[in-house]
Amino acid sequence: SDMPQASELRDFELMRNVFREALRLYPPVGFFAREAAQADQMRDKQIAPNAAMVIAPWLIHRHRTLWHQPDVFDPDRHDTAAGKESARCAYLPFGMGPRVCIGAAFAQQEASLILAALVQRYRFRAVPGFIPQPVGRLTIRSANGMLLHIEKRPL
Repeated sequence: SDMPQASELRDFELMRNVFREALRLYPPVGFFAREAAQADQMRDKQIAPNAAMVIAPWLIHRHRTLWHQPDVFDPDRHDTAAGKESARCAYLPFGMGPRVCIGAAFAQQEASLILAALVQRYRFRAVPGFIPQPVGRLTIRSANGMLLHIEKRPL
C-alpha cells in the first residue's frame, strides 16, 4: 500500500512540524482554568494557594519574547534551537503538567499520518481573498469555516 504507515513516522518530520505549528497558532483550547497549587508571585501580583488561574495558550503561543515572529506560520521553527526552547517552556496546545491531555502523543502521530496521506493525494490551496475568523467557544474554530481549493494529484 502507498498509504503512510505508523512505522514511517520518523520520515514525516515536516508533517509533524506543520501540525505543531498549526496547533501553536490555533490551539484546540484558547484558555483553560487551573488552581494554584501553592502560594507564588507573578510579576507584582501575589498568588494565594488554591487561587483560580486562567492559562491562555492562545496568548502564550503568540508572546513576542517567547517566540520569534510569533504571528508567522513557520513549521521550520520547530527544528531550530530557539524554537525547541520556546516549545519546551511555552507550547501547551494539550495543556501541561499533571493535567496534560493523555492523548497528545497519539493525536500528533495520527494527525501527521493523516496529513501525509492527504497531501500525497491532494493539493490544497487557499481560496483567494478568504480570511478565516477564529473564535473561541469550547474550542478554537473558524466562525466562517475554511474555504480551500482541493485538487486531486495524479497517481
